[in-house]
Amino acid sequence: MKMVHFMVRKEGRQEPEWSSDYSFLIPLSGTVKLFLKKKILELKKGDVVMIEPFQYFSLSDVSGSCLLCGVDLTKLMSGQGAAPGRLECNSVMELHKERYHEVICDILHLVQEIQQENVCAYVREMKWSYQLLEHLLRDFRVETEIPDTEFPMMQNVLFYISQHYTEALTLAALAEQFFVSSSYISKMFREKLDTSFLKYINEIRLLHAAGQLRDARKTIDQIAEESGFKNARSFSTKFREYYQILPSEYRRQQKMEAPARLQADEEQELAAFLQQLEADLAGAELIRHPGKKQLITGVDLDGFVSLDQPGGILTIRKASYLLLHPVRKMVRELAEKLHFTGIYFHELFHDDMEIYVKERDRRPHYSFYRMDQLFDFIAECGLIPFVELSFVPFLMVENVNKDALMRNSISDMPTDMQQWDRLVYHVVEHMVERYGRSQVLKWKFCVWNSPDNPRINYSALQRENYYRLYLSTWKVIKAIDERFQVGTSALMSVNLLYPEWMDSFASFYQKQYCEPDFVMMNLYTVDDTPQSIQRRQPAGIMQQRDAVYNVIRRILNNNEDCGWKVRTWYVAEWNYDLGWNNALQDTMFYPAYIVKSMVDCWQTGIAFGVMDPLENVSEDQMIQGSFQGKRGIFTYDFIKKPSYYVYEMLAKMGSYFIKKGENYLITKSEDGEIQILLYNYLHLSEAYCQRKLDQNEISPGMLEPEHDLTYEICLEHAKERTYLKATSVLNENNGNPYGFCKNYRRAARISSADIVYINEKNQPLHTTDYVNRQEDGSICLYEHLEPFEVRLIRLSVM
Repeated sequence: MKMVHFMVRKEGRQEPEWSSDYSFLIPLSGTVKLFLKKKILELKKGDVVMIEPFQYFSLSDVSGSCLLCGVDLTKLMSGQGAAPGRLECNSVMELHKERYHEVICDILHLVQEIQQENVCAYVREMKWSYQLLEHLLRDFRVETEIPDTEFPMMQNVLFYISQHYTEALTLAALAEQFFVSSSYISKMFREKLDTSFLKYINEIRLLHAAGQLRDARKTIDQIAEESGFKNARSFSTKFREYYQILPSEYRRQQKMEAPARLQADEEQELAAFLQQLEADLAGAELIRHPGKKQLITGVDLDGFVSLDQPGGILTIRKASYLLLHPVRKMVRELAEKLHFTGIYFHELFHDDMEIYVKERDRRPHYSFYRMDQLFDFIAECGLIPFVELSFVPFLMVENVNKDALMRNSISDMPTDMQQWDRLVYHVVEHMVERYGRSQVLKWKFCVWNSPDNPRINYSALQRENYYRLYLSTWKVIKAIDERFQVGTSALMSVNLLYPEWMDSFASFYQKQYCEPDFVMMNLYTVDDTPQSIQRRQPAGIMQQRDAVYNVIRRILNNNEDCGWKVRTWYVAEWNYDLGWNNALQDTMFYPAYIVKSMVDCWQTGIAFGVMDPLENVSEDQMIQGSFQGKRGIFTYDFIKKPSYYVYEMLAKMGSYFIKKGENYLITKSEDGEIQILLYNYLHLSEAYCQRKLDQNEISPGMLEPEHDLTYEICLEHAKERTYLKATSVLNENNGNPYGFCKNYRRAARISSADIVYINEKNQPLHTTDYVNRQEDGSICLYEHLEPFEVRLIRLSVM
């Protein structure tokens, strides 16, 4: 049997098949559904799924054509006496598929070569086979780590088995060989390999036996004996039990396979696909439209105004996450280096905080140990907490409605409001006692979480329940000290855009004299309505470039029209779309989007939050790999994303506002330094906003046509003759770890040393120069920006 074999599947439904080798399914055009291991995977052009040996699978809904190629990887490794180990190569669930292109190219080259019947073709076939194996072992091998400190002999035991699996190995024999007990060996296999000794050795024997079955010169009796089985009957039973096929049937299938040939149209389709992939791998340049030029004049360096720009807010999904070391490490750095000033978190009353407990006599008991750890840390970082009082402790609710459960939280009303009031009273009183009244006066107390969003909140369907809860909590806190700041929970921006919800709440708090001191909101620029939220209908994305600013202006206007007197607003979380995962959020588009939105809203006085600044500290299922299309500042393994450097640039802007416009912001510091922030932002395309494109995969039509941007900037009334010009550049090649990792081509799971290396190699480009004032007292600057580039220029006095 040849080492490589293939076939092309066309339209229609296929019969169930058996994978005898490592098989690779690659759509050449159209789509195909793969049923494998009780799951249905939908593949399209550019995807690849590896099917392990001895697996049943079936194809359905084939539109176009797809290639199924089998490669005997164990034969390639036979010289080393080892199998390739566990490999996982499945692009379907990944947001960024570029790292699979090398594997697809290797397989397409293999198919081309095995049709050539000459000696050179065989050599080239071996070349591509070994290259495929190299790429699989490098990027897609899943290894079991065995710490030497716990089981120093584990590697030796596994090596011994690989050399003696044909013998009558037992636990007792292994224990005697390594001078330990049988129970110790058994424990190693259970805890480190998650299997039993007997199951492991049978898998090794069966894997080698399957390779031997392809050799027609050996009988099944011989293979059974050489693989370590007592007899052919025992071997056949184990083989069928493990692979659902008899050894004789498996051997017969191998003999029946005939070499396939590509048809002329299939050859052309494969060659075109291969050429496209190789062009991508070679870094083919995207087509850019001609560059644009922007003239910035009339910038009077004497014409500045003092602007108290609020600091940013770190929004953490659960209070208990702030007890975790990785989250604390992240919060410290962002507070110290990026000057975030506030921190907002949900679910202070979740049971994992253990604040509200009951003794055996059913009397309530309050424990503040974990809460003290949380707020001690916040005080240590110098942050102002937004204390969200939610949700109801489990012990405070009877007959829990399953619809009110959200990730083990209860988003329903407490059974007894007096119990809730006492809980709030004891918590706030303890805060005053521990941290002092003067400190707590700076804090912000929020009542509940998004009561107007039925997608996450059961009691949102009953507006009067939130009113009762808000009023009761407001009264308890104000009774302790009427100066304490009590505001709303994070309300959905869509409800604040429509006057009905605002009119209702305004009427309520005016009658009850419980006006909120501030309003929190979650701002998403989607074309939603309160009715579509109730019906849980998906909404498109607003197509305006300045959608964030427009939404805020409309909300502030509604604030006046509805009679609200609230002057302080905060944005807990915000984005252009509601989803957590979006492929664009790993690219250079996202930092440019952040800067664009922040500059548009620079003079509104509203503080903006960053949701989940450290990605994946929640119960969300992690997608394999560092970059998951989330909107954090750090990846879950602490790689700094481009948004880190964008917030770093924003933190360096001065407190005196000079001028802003499309694609720029100019400020000044007290020491006379001038800051010029430039950005080349390109907006989402109409097709993307209308959800005609897949948000989980990067495609050319997602954004506006790319173009460079050239600035000519004229600053007037410069005081000094010479300025030191310090420039920081964030673009595709500087400060872009996602782009770097695509070229770095590391495995999905990377080491701590890799993370340090990636962070060191992916920082903005920093340069220094000198600029001189002209005779008329002006300074002229000329800057050229790539698409999505962000650039900070700082002019300081010599």
